[in-house]
Amino acid sequence: MSGLTELQYLNLSWVPCVGLQVLLNLTKLRYLNLEGSLGDGLDEDEIGSLLECVGSLSNLEYLNLGRNDDLRTIPESIGNLRKLNTLDLSYCKKLQMLPASVSAINTLKFLHVYGCRKLDKSTLPQNKNSTTVLLPHFVVHAGDGESSSNISELEDKHPTFLEISRLENAKSAEEAKRIKLVEKQSIEKLELAWTRDAMRFADDREVLSGLVPPDTL
Repeated sequence: MSGLTELQYLNLSWVPCVGLQVLLNLTKLRYLNLEGSLGDGLDEDEIGSLLECVGSLSNLEYLNLGRNDDLRTIPESIGNLRKLNTLDLSYCKKLQMLPASVSAINTLKFLHVYGCRKLDKSTLPQNKNSTTVLLPHFVVHAGDGESSSNISELEDKHPTFLEISRLENAKSAEEAKRIKLVEKQSIEKLELAWTRDAMRFADDREVLSGLVPPDTL
């Protein structure tokens, strides 16, 4: 692989990634799929070493680490991926936390964490100014203006699974209606959550009335 320095797309899903420090040579890589690849033959230290190598791929735009059952943590060096658009961690069942550096990736648009049962959700990007769409877990943040939150970012998204939390930050039933949840017929599982005893901008029942699910659910 050392002779493929111009390589931009690499799919190694379900291929055992033993000794893949050669990734360091793939500096032009934009797409990397390591789904299910960090299992047999790698201990926790070796997985960490491999991910440190991944963190050096400065041109990476898409990274899939999903379905890696032995993945428990991600190194801070992932924050060096300043062009990263999509990070897929779906079904990493033992993943416990995300590094703070993930919140500093300004280009990150999609973060998939469905099936991460042990993930401490307090480590998800919490910056209210972040443009990251957490799919399927979307956190509502109150906007700086008087009449909007970031829930509008879901208007053109059509996920299969969707969990919307901190709905107390929605400013009105009208902005909830604008995401047209009722038309998102691709949704197979939906969760809506408010934080108990938190300050509300609008009545919970009114916001809920704007989040009618599709009849296909």
